[in-house]
Amino acid sequence: MFRNLLARATDAVRKRLLDSAQPNTQAVINKILAEISQEVEETAVPKRDYSAAKRLVMAMQKQGGVAAANILQLAKTRKLEEMVVALSLLTAIPVDVIDRFLDDPSDDPLLLLCKAIDLDWNTAAAVLAARFDMPQLREGYADEVNRKYRKLTTSSAQRVLRFWQAREKLAAAG
Repeated sequence: MFRNLLARATDAVRKRLLDSAQPNTQAVINKILAEISQEVEETAVPKRDYSAAKRLVMAMQKQGGVAAANILQLAKTRKLEEMVVALSLLTAIPVDVIDRFLDDPSDDPLLLLCKAIDLDWNTAAAVLAARFDMPQLREGYADEVNRKYRKLTTSSAQRVLRFWQAREKLAAAG
């Protein structure tokens, strides 16, 4: 139980706990914290590798361009990395930013990307399903997200996209 408490404790709580503990207890607490830290590192989601996906998508681009149909096909075949690179190419948003969107608890960033490049609902749904490594979204969830997607206007999504693009340019400039 103590291990679980420490795993969930914030840094401030951990500091207070260590400050109020007796010296021999501090050593035990530090040992448990080190073990927890090691466990977290070992179970952390590995970073996705986009190098092969970039080569494939660039070859697609040279052979006739990347379009919504490519996004749909990549999403339906759950080629996540290739789908991210293709979305990056069509939106001018860096791959690493879209990669972060995959791990975002909200669907909003991906929905905004899809709407900004005017993808139809079936393609947007396939993108979300690929994010979860599923062949398709659950029906109730799909209906909920579809309502949200229909309410979103392309122009407002494009404004957000321009903001993200500008922010990335500023960050890259230093």
